[in-house]
Amino acid sequence: MTMKDEIPFLNQMPFRPYKRFVSTSISPADYYTYVQLSAITAGAEEEELLAIGGRLAVLQSIRRHISAFDPSDATYAYAPAWVKLKPYLVQAGLNPVNEHTTLSDIKSFLDAYDPSNVTSRLSTLTPASNYQVLANMIGDSEITSVFDPYLENSSLCTLSTILSFGRGGIAKGIRLLGSADKANGPIPRLTKLGLDAWLKECKGELRVLPTGSKEHRRFLLLSDGKSLIIGHSLNAFHKNEAVRVEDGSSDTTFFEEMWSRATPLL
Repeated sequence: MTMKDEIPFLNQMPFRPYKRFVSTSISPADYYTYVQLSAITAGAEEEELLAIGGRLAVLQSIRRHISAFDPSDATYAYAPAWVKLKPYLVQAGLNPVNEHTTLSDIKSFLDAYDPSNVTSRLSTLTPASNYQVLANMIGDSEITSVFDPYLENSSLCTLSTILSFGRGGIAKGIRLLGSADKANGPIPRLTKLGLDAWLKECKGELRVLPTGSKEHRRFLLLSDGKSLIIGHSLNAFHKNEAVRVEDGSSDTTFFEEMWSRATPLL
């Protein structure tokens, strides 16, 4: 759909996207006043929007965070596109998002929000929210590499569950870097057989660092060049720990160095 095709839908985007319709009974005597006040309010709202660039400027701000935001899916309050946007607004600091939230609010918070440097906190008490927080941080990106010295077979289930809460994905050729410590012992927690089926679909590769490696960092490298740093392992996900997204340059360099030292899991 071209921008020209989107304009009719764009013009229908409600000024208060989270204000649900509530039926109201108005007496005939009050009807004229009600219509007059509604017109004055609508006019003031449109002037407010025009002062910040109009609905097109709002759409552009939204698409810097959700490139697939579709105005044809946003023509009424709580339309699907607004529902999908809501977690991003909360993450940007607009909380609560309710019937008072306006397009002006949405634009101002999203413009001030820098997703390249975001910190959140997980909790043992909110497992579902923990998945959603990580999914939001990943956004539309793909996970290209995983560095977790405590990586186990079960970690991949956690990774898949996180992605099921958002729009991100697994990159073809994903690289997983774990530790030989988890591949040893009476009951190894990291096995080639356990990972082969998962890696086969995305044609990825697993390598392990030598037994006794002192590395404790855990992070995911994303296709947009960012690094999602996790304060704990994917195999023990629901803890009171901080997670953050930042520029991935240094973590990419570190990963490449560790990858060159690691060996395939046999």
